[in-house]
Amino acid sequence: MAQSGQTSKVDLILDDLLSEIEFTTIFDPSSFFSTGSITSERVRVTIDNVYLQLYNEYPDKYKRIFSIFHNNINNLFFIMNRKMDYNRHFNAEPSRELFDIIERLDNLMFNLRNDGIEVTIVENYKNIIDECRKFLVCSGGSRIPDTFPKINVIK
Repeated sequence: MAQSGQTSKVDLILDDLLSEIEFTTIFDPSSFFSTGSITSERVRVTIDNVYLQLYNEYPDKYKRIFSIFHNNINNLFFIMNRKMDYNRHFNAEPSRELFDIIERLDNLMFNLRNDGIEVTIVENYKNIIDECRKFLVCSGGSRIPDTFPKINVIK
């Protein structure tokens, strides 16, 4: 428990995670032609209001983190479903993103569990994530196994 004026360990963990996932970098390749270098801008991640409403009962930091994870996982599952119709190759960038989300989610759950806070994932998504762990790679994209079924995306 944090003493008056001190930040708790859980708050530090949540703040650190939010600093990693709450903003994204947008690159402007056209700036190369005017400045000789590519400029970038950090912008706050946009989250569908549905996800914010789903986690409305949680404290603000949890609400933001869970909404970002849920929004991003669903977007990546939609992409994966489309790739299953095409060539079953989950391109490098979305593969890396899902790999990264799963790793961050594992880390969050581990750290919170150590402080007595249990985070549970809906069984269907937990099973999908466990299956994804078997084939996701962080470089060059990932081959989606022929036995991996389309995902029923849950909002």
